[in-house]
Formats: sequence, C-alpha cells, structure tokens
Amino acid sequence: MPNFFKSFFSGKSETPESEKQKNDRKRFEIFKYDGLRAQRMGRPDYAVKCFTEALAIEEDFETMGYLSQLYIQTGETEKARELLEKMAIMEPHVTNTFLTLANVCFIQEDYKAMEEAASKAIAIEEGNAVAHYLLGKARKGQDDDLMTIAHLTKAIALKDDFIEARLMRACAYFYMVRLWGPVIIIEDNDKVVANPMQPLHREEDVLELVIRDLTYAVENLPEVATAKGRVNAWGAKGMLAKVYLARSGWKGGTRDNADLEKAKELAADVINNSGISLYENYEDLFKYKHNNNPESLIAMQWVPLGDWGVCNTLLADLAGNSEMTGGVNVWSSYQASIDMLQQYELGDTIRRNATFCTPGTYYSYICIADGGYTYDGATSCIKKGVPGGPDDDNDGYIQSMNSPLNTYILRLADVYLTYAEACLGNSEELTGGPGLEALNQVRDRARIPRKERVTFEDIIRERRVEFSMEYCN
Repeated sequence: MPNFFKSFFSGKSETPESEKQKNDRKRFEIFKYDGLRAQRMGRPDYAVKCFTEALAIEEDFETMGYLSQLYIQTGETEKARELLEKMAIMEPHVTNTFLTLANVCFIQEDYKAMEEAASKAIAIEEGNAVAHYLLGKARKGQDDDLMTIAHLTKAIALKDDFIEARLMRACAYFYMVRLWGPVIIIEDNDKVVANPMQPLHREEDVLELVIRDLTYAVENLPEVATAKGRVNAWGAKGMLAKVYLARSGWKGGTRDNADLEKAKELAADVINNSGISLYENYEDLFKYKHNNNPESLIAMQWVPLGDWGVCNTLLADLAGNSEMTGGVNVWSSYQASIDMLQQYELGDTIRRNATFCTPGTYYSYICIADGGYTYDGATSCIKKGVPGGPDDDNDGYIQSMNSPLNTYILRLADVYLTYAEACLGNSEELTGGPGLEALNQVRDRARIPRKERVTFEDIIRERRVEFSMEYCN
C-alpha cells in the first residue's frame, strides 16, 4: 500500500535507463557547447576533444558538421571526409554536406570523388552555382576541358552576385596595396594552387585591377540595392572615387589632374544624384538598430551570435570594461592617445564621445536598466564599436567576442571628404565652392563651426576625427 500512495502522489518513478538517458543528454550538451566556446576562443585542439566526446554519446548531425570543419582547418582531411560521408548517409538531402565533401576531395586531389559529391549536390539543387563551379574544377582535374568550360559557364550564369565578389576583391586589394605596397594578384586560383610561388605585382598594376573591378561593379550593379545590406552602384562609385583620389598622388609630388577630375566627377555624382544624405545623428551610426542606415554604402554584414568566421569578434578587443557590456567578458586595454584627443576641436564632443569614453561622459543607451552609464575612468577607453550589453536595445545579440554591429567599409561622409580633397587638388587652400560645402556638411552634423578655408592638413584632420576607430581610412 505505501508504494501505491508514493506512486500516486509523486508520479511514475524513473527507470535507471531513463535516468541514464537524461544524464547522457546533459553531458552531450555540455561537451557540445564547450566545443563551440573553445572554437570561438581560437582553441581548435580543445574544441576537437569536446566535439569528439559529445559524438561518443550521441551521433548528432550538427556536431559532426562542427567537427568536420575543425578537421579541415587543422589539415586532417581524411577524418573530415569520413565524417562528411557519414553525414551524407544520415541526411542525404543537405546540399552543403556534399559541397564541403567536394572541397575536401579537391584538397585530397581525388577528382572522381569530388565529381560524385558535386553531382549529388546538383541533383539536390540544380541551380546551385557553387556546385557547378566545383563540378567544373573536378572535370578540370580529370583533363576534361570541354565539360570544365560548360560547368564554369553554368556557374557564372547562375551566380548573379559575382559583381559583388569583384567589388569586394577590389576593396580587399585597395586595403592591401595601401598597407603593403606590391602584392600578389590572384585571378586564377587553380594556377596558384599548381604553383604557389607567385611574383609580387607593381602597385600601379594592383591599382589598375582595383579600378577595373570597381568600374565593372559601377556599370553592372543596380542603383537600388536588391536587399538591405547589399551594395549598389552608388557604393561602388564612392569607392572608385576614393581609389582615383589615392592614385592621383600615389607617388608624391604634384597630383595627376586626370585622376583628380575622375574622383571629383564620381564623388559629385554620388553626392548630388544618389538621393542619399548624411545620417542625422552621428552617434546612431554605431548602434545595432541602425545597421544598414542610408549613409552606409558598403559594410561587412556579420551574423549576430554567429559562429567563428562570420561573427564580429572585435567587441572584446575594444571594450574597456564589462560594466559597459552588461557583464559580458571583455579585455581591451586600448586607450585614446593624447595626440588623437588633441585632434578634436573644443566643441566637437559629439564625435569624440561617440568614439572614446572621456571622464564624466554619460550614455543613456548603455546600462539602460540602471538609468544609463557614466564613464568614471581616468583615461579614455574606446567607445565606438561598443554598443552596450545584450539588454541595451541589442536584442540579446551581445556575447564575448560577438557583436551585432556591421563594419563600415565606406560611408557617405567618406565620399564628401573625398570630394573636398579632390576639389582642393594641387592648390594650397580651398576657399569656397562645392568641395568646401561638402566638408562643412560633415562638420554641420558634428555641430561645430563651418570652415571658411581648408588646407590638405585640415582635410586629413577632419578624416581622422570623423573615421577614428573605424579602420576604413
């Protein structure tokens, strides 16, 4: 009788098997998410151990995918292939599994298996351009030139955003040539794989490639983006103006007038005809809810709470304390230099406080639940790129090394200052005209007095203040 009442009031008692299942499930989840954390922290060795332990408990498709990617990163392609082949059997209708398997087979130079994997991807998704591209590479590996051309042509026909790929290549090379000077130009990946020892190309040739790619983007991108965050022709024109301006004085001395005129023409077109204007509130440019605002012409679109490789990891490297991030772990020790703070004019508090925390500065949109946040440090830590904590109007999208903020590559303000510098050209001063007006509109937003004349040094100072901590200049 006592056992009856115990069973009646407390419910059915758990069997040893169900208890074990619960414990196993709990252990699986711990190993899996420890592996994900280790992966995000750049600890692939520990992540592999965690995922392996998790899979010993349960053969989970998603975890197998994470582990296969780690094996690829660490060069253990045979282990990756074994997992991917198992995944293909478990869920035979997932296109990405076969695409990844085809790439692994390419690394292993098993072109027959690569062809089989790519063909299965096409059977699932006929319109997949990457699958046709991989099949073309597989046929190339088997010396079938005719089918190579056929599948690569199909890939190009299917992939309507190859234009964007060319624009992004131009942006990447523009960064590289400014940082390192002569660099290797890669236009055919297969040639580089076959012969990795490639010569450096002259800076002039790199700039010519950048201009060619951006010109192609200007001519082929729509004026209205196909979706929020996608680039359009105006973004390509703005970047092209910037490249022509850079090339005009690349070797020092007198600037090339033809390049200056081209920079002016392109920048003026964006300013006057795009229908876009400077975003009203400077500080809003660096808040999550204002991603892809009208001023944003080209920006990297990170995945909020995304995996390593697609997430914005800079938060932990920028934020100076965890109070600003709602308790999320951060570790930056970066501070504004005295030289940088001296670039700000006395009244330029809007841009300064949006970029650096100076003692006594109040931010109403950080620590919202506590009524805001007042910085009480003795130095000036970085503010730009630190949008607050998960609950500070960020939809929960804040984690350590994981921020939802886009990364600007080109803002409209950059085009305004490009135009001003192109109008200055080889003159000592700019004393009026649309170039000076463009620069003054940037200053208007910062609510500081207009300039009646500017020199080259004035424009560079304006750039330093406007784009500090954005890594785009």
